[in-house]
Amino acid sequence: GVAMVVEVTDARGQPLRGATVDLRKEGFTVAEARSDAQGRCTFPHLALGDQEVELVGMGVGTVVEVYELR
Repeated sequence: GVAMVVEVTDARGQPLRGATVDLRKEGFTVAEARSDAQGRCTFPHLALGDQEVELVGMGVGTVVEVYELR
């Protein structure tokens, strides 16, 4: 598998600490992490293919992005 590092920043590009980030597959949450002081969290040992990353709250509502891991 591969690892995915997610960086969470505000509108000014500053890191957001403590953001909840969900990793979803086919509509189901398969992993959850919180961003560290640098705004980063890591999801290790992922399968190749599409991965949906969801950020909820932190004053931004819900943000969802899909990434293809190769």
